[in-house]
Amino acid sequence: MYENYPFPLRDPRDEKRRLIICEMDMLPKVNHYCFRGQRSFDQGFRVLVAGGGTGDMVVYLAHQLKGSNAEIVYLDMSAASMETAKKRAAIRKLDNIQWIHGSILELPNMDLEPFDYISCVGVLHHMADPGEGLRSLVAVLAPGGAMGLMIYGYYGRMDIYATQDLMRLANKNEPDLACKVENAKALLRCVPNSNLLMRGRARDQVLSQIVNDEPNLVDAFLHEQDRPYTVPQVYEFVEEAGLKLIEFTNFEHKEGVCRLEYDPNIYIENESALSEKLAGMSKRERQAVAEVINGCIGLHAFYVTREEETVARYDDPENVPSYLSVGAVAQCRRIQELPIGSEVTVDLRYGNQTTISFGPPAIELMGLIDGKRTLGEIAEHLLQKHGGGLDVAQVLQRLAPELDILNAMNWVVLRHRSAPEIPPLEVSASFVLSPAK
Repeated sequence: MYENYPFPLRDPRDEKRRLIICEMDMLPKVNHYCFRGQRSFDQGFRVLVAGGGTGDMVVYLAHQLKGSNAEIVYLDMSAASMETAKKRAAIRKLDNIQWIHGSILELPNMDLEPFDYISCVGVLHHMADPGEGLRSLVAVLAPGGAMGLMIYGYYGRMDIYATQDLMRLANKNEPDLACKVENAKALLRCVPNSNLLMRGRARDQVLSQIVNDEPNLVDAFLHEQDRPYTVPQVYEFVEEAGLKLIEFTNFEHKEGVCRLEYDPNIYIENESALSEKLAGMSKRERQAVAEVINGCIGLHAFYVTREEETVARYDDPENVPSYLSVGAVAQCRRIQELPIGSEVTVDLRYGNQTTISFGPPAIELMGLIDGKRTLGEIAEHLLQKHGGGLDVAQVLQRLAPELDILNAMNWVVLRHRSAPEIPPLEVSASFVLSPAK
């Protein structure tokens, strides 16, 4: 299938005008969530892009690691997809990639050195036995290593599965994939607006994105193997492989799709009794509630490791808060210009919104984050300015909720002062903000 329809559809010539951002693989985020903020990526860092397709993840990772001594390995079963990825890398003059044509299931027998970070996006859910695929990745994961994974979400893809059922019914006894594609196009042009796929969407946009993109159509509606997961099933899937789910995140640059969406409180802001009940649940239970309330989380992206504690801590005075992107800097500057205590509306996906009020501590913190000051230095500055009879640890305790919301917004990450500084990446912010009315 992927030999005839390499996925996703990419024209290598486009590398001359843009870089596709894979936010799950932003190295400052990987460092924050997976390596306590302490990782240096220029000391023999080894990366595997497992099921690399036409090259989005491998090109982005190789671009970030260009000029370092990092080693990047690309693996995919589709020679056609790999050829596209190679052309894209060549245009960018990325010579730090090793190319392997093969299966994830063959990894344990390839005699490869272990990998510090494995990126596997949109692959495991298409395998006959996703668990076997994940175990193959674990077999080549270095001690202390981490993975960024993306697999399908159950509730957010119900329209996709209804459309898959339609295609199976209409293409019964049709062996030719090209004919199936043409039949699928015809069906999509005919379905009424009451069809699950069209509900709540602009019809012309849906048809343009799918009918005019054959690899996308094939991958979404004609795939023979497709296994979605609910939040509880994601945890089970990960833990059965001997791993721990560190945090949900976003794998590509879109509005929303950050870990905010897995917080039920953003949907029930005015229901205090319900919020109190949810507060008594475990984190995974609250995330499961949020998934069903949202209804549109069709992709679960998350970090996993074997370790218990890998997220950089807000109470470590040696950690340095940094803006993740130039877009994040711009958004925080906008907030600083608003009256103190102003509520900000955050536009999520599919018309969802939530409001956040940034008080004086958050506003002041935004102005002090420069990618160089440690949390301890920020706390000392605030103590000298405001006093209050507190010590550094107590100040950091009070700043932790502010830092956490900035991190949940995909704006701020932490690195240890011993790790090299990475300037804000040239990316717009993940959210659209406006002053609340």
